[in-house]
Amino acid sequence: MGRIDNIFYDTTIKDRRYIFTKDKRNWIWAEGSKDSSLETIITSNNTCYYSSIESMMVNLFETRLRNHVTEFTLGNFNKSLNRAFSDVRRLGKALDEVTWDKIKRGDYCKYCSKKKSK
Repeated sequence: MGRIDNIFYDTTIKDRRYIFTKDKRNWIWAEGSKDSSLETIITSNNTCYYSSIESMMVNLFETRLRNHVTEFTLGNFNKSLNRAFSDVRRLGKALDEVTWDKIKRGDYCKYCSKKKSK
């Protein structure tokens, strides 16, 4: 299973293209110019490899928080924290939708996330 054949998430926001894929051992998050080809983005320096989705989401949260903080005041930090959390939550929801049938999650309902009774 090649990385390019296994794309879970591919979206463009403003002038950046974001791709989430998986190879045999890693989850891969890549970003690049919206005009770049898939192969160029995945082989670029803006590609990160994660052993779990959890580690990817933590790193993404830290990165988004750093990008949103413009000054060190309590009000700005609180606003930046909320924006970073919203970014990660939005990505998590999108990933949950596109990976539901591809990741083993146990015996849970796809729509309400409750454990199915037998």
